[in-house]
Amino acid sequence: MSREGSRMLSTGELHRSRPTKQQGIALVLALLVVSIVTAISVTLISSSYLRNKRVFRQIHSLEQKAAFSQVEAYAQKALKQDKEYDLTKQETERFDACTDLWGQVLQLPSPDGAGVLKGALSDLGGRFNVNSLRPLDASGVKGDPNDNESDEVKRKLGTSGSGSFPNSQPQLVFINLLMQFNDSLSEPITVEMAKNITAALVDWLDKNNQPIEQYGAEESFYEGLGLNFRPANRTMTDPSELLQVLQVIDNTLLASQLFELLLPNITVWPKDGPYLLNVNAMSRELMVSVITPNLPIDPSAQYPQLTPNEVESVNFPSSFELLDDLTETINTVNEGVSEKGMSVDSEALKLGIVSDTFELSSEVVMEDARRTLYTVLQRKPQESSRSGPLAPTEPEAEGSSDATSIDAYDVTVLSRRFESLESTPCP
Repeated sequence: MSREGSRMLSTGELHRSRPTKQQGIALVLALLVVSIVTAISVTLISSSYLRNKRVFRQIHSLEQKAAFSQVEAYAQKALKQDKEYDLTKQETERFDACTDLWGQVLQLPSPDGAGVLKGALSDLGGRFNVNSLRPLDASGVKGDPNDNESDEVKRKLGTSGSGSFPNSQPQLVFINLLMQFNDSLSEPITVEMAKNITAALVDWLDKNNQPIEQYGAEESFYEGLGLNFRPANRTMTDPSELLQVLQVIDNTLLASQLFELLLPNITVWPKDGPYLLNVNAMSRELMVSVITPNLPIDPSAQYPQLTPNEVESVNFPSSFELLDDLTETINTVNEGVSEKGMSVDSEALKLGIVSDTFELSSEVVMEDARRTLYTVLQRKPQESSRSGPLAPTEPEAEGSSDATSIDAYDVTVLSRRFESLESTPCP
């Protein structure tokens, strides 16, 4: 073959080896198909992962729910057993304190054995119930525990609709409590500031839009401060509402400081009473605050207060086991402050040594995750029980039916929350 033929053959072979237009399109289509398949695969894998994660969360949530239910069941059982034990004693010998069965910190494994459950009860009966400041009409509010009180007690509770502000024992206690933390505040709370805050709180709870004399705060007052909320005109359902009321002092820092200091000393449960105070669970600040001026207060006279030295001299035992001991201590305190026109009105304030409202702090640690639930529990007699929340003073004869035994009491859940507001359990 000639050299020219060889060159022509080589050129033909080169032409055949070059990619054609059709081959380029096929390559693009192949890449497109691979991309689509990859995208679909990634989507399916991602969807499967999210679905599995969602299922895991649901299972984990159910496990947590079961764990919290287990802690609540233990707490309810402890409160029932404690009440059953108290009912075997004389009425004046019944008491609640951190030394009781319910005061023990609970710790046990989770249902699956892979986590830890913790529970601690705090006594809400030792805190001031801000809803006790709620005023009532002269005839009382239907269903309120104060409806059957005597006229004298109604006057002291501020439920008779008469008298100038402050005109009730709970109002006086709260005014005193507001001034117990001045050493820890950026600015001291004066008597006038305490009156303004207390009156604003009463206006927050009452059902009308009429401010209390020169102290109160209704809609126009909050509007004038440029606040984006108004009085609720109902009982409080969460302690955090108090922080809104404290804005009436028009000092955000002071309001926040005061709220943090008040928080361990207040509660909103039970919302509708009875508003009892257990001296065995009260803080030192609240204990001093129950020593109030006698009603009625002369608005032209100086507001009666204890001096720092008198506050230090007030001596309440850490725990009372007998109601008579509490009565004797109160009488001793009253003798010491009577010359100042002050006293402890145990009847109006419903001071005692028993409680039926508690807050359970439940902590669940599972899979390195930690969550805390706060549950408000209340002991109350079943409707089928004999009248009155306590058993008869005289014990039943052996073998007789005791209608106020453990089976005659329920421990019900009033509230649950997953919030950062911490309880103060027994030490």
